[in-house]
Amino acid sequence: MKTIKLTQGREALVDDCDYAFLMQWKWYFSKRKRDGYAERTVAKPKQHIYMHRAVAARKGLEGKIDHKDRYRLNNQRPNLRQATGRQNQGNRYANSRKTSKFKGVCWNKQRDKWRTQCKTELKRLLLDFPGTRRGEIEAAYAYDVAALKFGEFACINRVGHLLDSRTKRRIRQDVIRQLPEN
Repeated sequence: MKTIKLTQGREALVDDCDYAFLMQWKWYFSKRKRDGYAERTVAKPKQHIYMHRAVAARKGLEGKIDHKDRYRLNNQRPNLRQATGRQNQGNRYANSRKTSKFKGVCWNKQRDKWRTQCKTELKRLLLDFPGTRRGEIEAAYAYDVAALKFGEFACINRVGHLLDSRTKRRIRQDVIRQLPEN
């Protein structure tokens, strides 16, 4: 593993086999997105080339590229994988501008309840929980159960340890009732 220096004091991680290829260009840190990417600019026609896409192309991947560890400056080959748009969305952290700190949970002000939302390939999960702190945690756990449908792309809240086994069993049953296996 080698590092490539970027602007703003940042560094990108790359494999040894890609280092010489990538060092042909000057790379910079672009904060155009939430966490930022390593990118370079081509003058004519003006376009932005992302480092992770250049590495993925050398690896033989096309289309959307996902960082397994969600760290956008880790452009090592084992960390990059091809993904559908839905899989890529599944491997994201919670949006910091939402009403809950948990992924897939929001406050439903019309009903004064916490709501969990998760879309799988087949169906959309919508479950309401009491408007308490515990209700928010239960909603986050329901999201976790449904998000596991994303398989290796699931980014879950990991709140199961905050609930008793009886509550977890009830929530799993509710989720399974809404999201059948097939």
